[in-house]
Amino acid sequence: MKNTMKKLLSLVLVAMLLVCAVPFQAAATEADETLTVKTYVDGKYVTDKYVTVKPGQKLELTKELAETLIYGDKEFVKWTNMKDEETTGPISYDNLKKANANGYYVNLYVNKKVEDTRVDAKVPVKIYVDGSYARDGEITVPVDGAVTLTKELGLKLVKEDKEFVKWTGASDNDATGVTIKYAGIDDGYFLKLFVNTKKAEEPVKYITLKIIDDKGNTIAREFQVEPVNGKSSVISDILSYRWMGNWKDSYEFVTAKSDEKGNNLSLSTTINAGDSLTVTLKAKSGSTPEGDTVRVTFYGTDGKAVSTYNVTSGSSIDSKKVSDAQSKADNKTGYTFKGWKIDNKGDLYTSAQVAKLVIKGNVEFYAYLEKDTTTTNNKFPYKVYLHIFKDNKIDDPAKTINITEGIALDGKVTLDEVKTVVKNYYTAKTSDGIKYDGMYMAKGNWVGNFVNDTQKYDTISDTNELRKESEVHINVMITNANAKSTTNEKADKTNPKTGDMIFIPVIFMVVSGAAIAGVYFYNKKRSAR
Repeated sequence: MKNTMKKLLSLVLVAMLLVCAVPFQAAATEADETLTVKTYVDGKYVTDKYVTVKPGQKLELTKELAETLIYGDKEFVKWTNMKDEETTGPISYDNLKKANANGYYVNLYVNKKVEDTRVDAKVPVKIYVDGSYARDGEITVPVDGAVTLTKELGLKLVKEDKEFVKWTGASDNDATGVTIKYAGIDDGYFLKLFVNTKKAEEPVKYITLKIIDDKGNTIAREFQVEPVNGKSSVISDILSYRWMGNWKDSYEFVTAKSDEKGNNLSLSTTINAGDSLTVTLKAKSGSTPEGDTVRVTFYGTDGKAVSTYNVTSGSSIDSKKVSDAQSKADNKTGYTFKGWKIDNKGDLYTSAQVAKLVIKGNVEFYAYLEKDTTTTNNKFPYKVYLHIFKDNKIDDPAKTINITEGIALDGKVTLDEVKTVVKNYYTAKTSDGIKYDGMYMAKGNWVGNFVNDTQKYDTISDTNELRKESEVHINVMITNANAKSTTNEKADKTNPKTGDMIFIPVIFMVVSGAAIAGVYFYNKKRSAR
């Protein structure tokens, strides 16, 4: 019996030792390997850096890997092996483990970035007004960029009362439409811009018209008509196109007179703008002439007339004409048309209500617009995106955010607002805080890359206008920042962890001890019998 007990105990202990050895052996095989990287700056050895390679991993020696080991003021050159032969890997975990026993390492070559100290070129412009030299101006040509000498560029250098004539070079050769490149600008280079003063627009002159019958009674109260060509109109056209198209159905022409042309004028007489005309008509026998003609004028919010119509007193305005006047008055971005006010005071009328009013005399309607207060920014076809680039990596943004309904809601984006967005995703590495390099606009093929060769902004105030034509892409570069964690880490159950490895043998030790104790007390009980 004693031999049986000894054998049983031996088997239990052996089993326990085997079970304990397995997890610890597994733990030993899961250790990471370290790749030594000897770093050379401008061809000179500087320091060793290290890269961790996990079990089963294959490490590619890429530019991106190199950039994680160097500062932003360096640029990648190449990787080489111990024989200084250029290589890109891959280096497997198993091979690295074997090679590390013999002091394996790779070389990383980088160069210091050459700082570009060039600045944008300021090109002097001599400005001539009406053929005479007036003053100096300048245009800016960005580093390695170019500027085309356009009409629009020229007008930006002068006041609104000027009209563009041409650009010329220093030798007076016509340079309009020529592209000026940064590389071609040298000391002493300058341009000439020629503009003329706009001629003051002459005020519109009208023909004042009054229509009476052969007894001197008023048929249509005095009103003004604008000549078709702005200069003059024939009397017959004035009556047909500015008063009543079918007037001949009810009246017959008697005579006409004007301040300028005198009396006894015919329908074919031409009346000049600024003249006053009185036409005498006679009602045809058996006809029922329409009532007096009155004038209806619609005004925009700027006080300028947008539409003028003549209607018969006692009638209503055609609804289509009212709608046409509304479309002309409702032309202010960010405002909504709310209706009309008679003589710019009193109650507000919708266009539908105006079309139902009975017009008995000359009347003026003024448009009333109200500023939009909606909380959405979806009335323009394109969106606004913020691209956050990190640690001077310019090939691809670390994060892209649609800010159309956020900080760009009012059409204005400031750097301070951008900082509040960035802080939702990043925290500062040190007490110095996150560093920002202003805001830049990216267009066309450069949308996916960080650009800093365009204008730097602290405020971009016209994103809504820009969204009418294309998407708006705003770039910002940040440094000294760590990404915030956005996921809850869960235990990796694919391999036992160190705690699990210790816990497993403990369980077996407890179970084995219980088994030994059970056998001991069982034998003791048998011996007592």
